Amino acid sequence: MGRFRESVKDGLIGLANVSTFVEPVTDSKKDLRDAKIYDQFVNGLFFETSLTGEYPSELFAIFENDGLEQIIQSEDMGIISTPFDFWGVNYCTRNLVRREESSMLGSEVAQ
Repeated sequence: MGRFRESVKDGLIGLANVSTFVEPVTDSKKDLRDAKIYDQFVNGLFFETSLTGEYPSELFAIFENDGLEQIIQSEDMGIISTPFDFWGVNYCTRNLVRREESSMLGSEVAQ
């Protein structure tokens, strides 16, 4: 972004990602929790990280518990959380999420 801002004086840089509205199939505690984790996976990794400068903690706890190595370099967050000029929202659908023990996230999209 630094090079772009130096080269294009009036240019704008933004973030645009596919957004998905996530809701649980039922109001059970498990479905509510799983919908939250799934939301962090499909939305939070992109939006929360850029706006807060932090990765979704509950999601990364699951990754760590499953033995997945985080491939994050120390300078990554500085790049990811660089301020941007606009936010584009590409919102097309919703996902109903339910508990699925065999899934790494503990959930699956029901619909």
